[in-house]
Amino acid sequence: MESDGKDGMSVGRQPEVQGVFPSCGYAEIVQGTGGHRPFRDRAPATISEMTAKSVSGLVESAKKLQESSRSKDRHISYCLRKLFGSTSEKLHDDEVLSLVDSVLEGNSLEVSDKLLKEYKSAKEVVVRVKSLMELERLTKESERPKDTGEDDPESECRMVDAAYLRSLPQHGASVVLYPREYLKDPSRYVEIKKQSGRDAHYELVLTPEKHEAMRYELPVFVEKGNPDAVPIQAKVEDYRPYPKSFASPELVGKMEVERFADCDPIYTQEKRYERNGLSISRQLMDKLHARTCDLLEPLFDLHYYDVIKGEYLLGDGSPVRVVNTETHKCDKHYMAHVVCLDKNAALFNVGSRVDMDGNILSHGRASEDLELLCKDMTNAKAFEKDGYSGWSKWLKKNGITECACNAHARREFEESKAEDPLPSRIGLGFYTLLNMVEQYIKAEGLTGKRKKDIRMGQEKPIWTAFVSWASAEYDQHPKGSAISGALGYLLKRRKELMAYLKIPMMPIDNNACERGFKPLVKGRKTSLFFQNLMGAWRASMMYSFFETCAMNHLNPQQWLTYVLNNIKTTPADRLPNLLPQNFDKSLLKLV
Repeated sequence: MESDGKDGMSVGRQPEVQGVFPSCGYAEIVQGTGGHRPFRDRAPATISEMTAKSVSGLVESAKKLQESSRSKDRHISYCLRKLFGSTSEKLHDDEVLSLVDSVLEGNSLEVSDKLLKEYKSAKEVVVRVKSLMELERLTKESERPKDTGEDDPESECRMVDAAYLRSLPQHGASVVLYPREYLKDPSRYVEIKKQSGRDAHYELVLTPEKHEAMRYELPVFVEKGNPDAVPIQAKVEDYRPYPKSFASPELVGKMEVERFADCDPIYTQEKRYERNGLSISRQLMDKLHARTCDLLEPLFDLHYYDVIKGEYLLGDGSPVRVVNTETHKCDKHYMAHVVCLDKNAALFNVGSRVDMDGNILSHGRASEDLELLCKDMTNAKAFEKDGYSGWSKWLKKNGITECACNAHARREFEESKAEDPLPSRIGLGFYTLLNMVEQYIKAEGLTGKRKKDIRMGQEKPIWTAFVSWASAEYDQHPKGSAISGALGYLLKRRKELMAYLKIPMMPIDNNACERGFKPLVKGRKTSLFFQNLMGAWRASMMYSFFETCAMNHLNPQQWLTYVLNNIKTTPADRLPNLLPQNFDKSLLKLV
């Protein structure tokens, strides 16, 4: 096992997991339970020798294995259909609209004339808006300047515009490319263009990393006219974040971004620096990471309350593996992810509780653990989450409007498409109409009352028809089927799924929060577990800052470099200005 250090993440092979048949393997079942002798050498009553209890135990273990892998199998089959499925499985807008119309206007569903009229009106607006958006897209494409090398087969390899290359600093002296005929006999030819007017070909050159040393001088002073005065000299620790190390904020910022934003394994970082002539061990990188988190802890405390005190929040969570020092195995802990829409900031938080002696009391997913987050949401007006009910108790207790994620509800219909294609496509059709309206709202940049009016006028009739169809369809399918689960999920949470209609700040789904988990999920592939909860907490700090940088279109490496260079000299009352959501982008020009 390879370790990053005391508090960091570790990489290596996962511990072996015992199978569901601990007493005998597959070979023993085939050959007999008493050993590995060939079947023909054993008595004919080999199977009858197995007791009824052991047989029932094997059956129960197989059932548990099947239940635990059912969701994984459904996800794998869904991905395979998406990758290798036929084009007939793909939903087109025209097919969706005609399918939904046939359900509402036919005899299969009894709906009121008022509802049908409102639905038709909303559908006409949606289709018209969709056509206008498509026309606008085609117009922009036609007005886009065409590349001069359109007929050149190598034009597809062009990465950047030539004007951008001409604006870059020149790499060394210009290289002159002479015609082959001129090189054979230069006396026969004369150049017809001056040197300044020559045609030019540009190439993008990536220079290797340069290692430079920054010198900080420490002059010594003594008071004038006082021969007994004590000499004074500046202390490095008063100005620099790593006074006893050669590391600079530029170097540490690069390390942290590679590890927590780009999800590079720490051993990959070590090898990369070694190829560039810089020897930095994993233990040293982990110590620098710990020192960086200690410096940023006051800033992270401000960030925590800035996010939690927001009014409109999105929430989700994901398990992380932390080593248990007593059992020497990995325990699953829960890392919550909260996105504040009005502050445009994200927060990762390990909700596990410990006592004064450091003993772990809980792993962070129980409703009591989520209370630690919810009790600080004193200003929250709305909170959107997935189907996990652990949040609901404390949201209702604090009087916070609960919104459910429609992407999760839509996913249920997507996964049931292989079992029941027709009702699944109808459900997906309703969601297609809803998403068309949301696309228009996003394209027009609508906010506030205008956004609410569009949703209530165009999406609410679609929702009313959707719920009416789902209620009538639910009784026609056996319980336990995939489509029954999708319809039940929708009907059980219809109030929470429709809550976003009256709240302009809330999105239709929780995808903004789900996307923030990508670095964490990819990090689980490169670093299998945390050595302790402190390592998980430090990682959550970096995930929070870097995700907030992405939401505010900040370069995370430049932001972290600036903060580390200035955090020691910034007054406490100005620390909030260093947060990514409050950061002045013009300061990055100084980095």
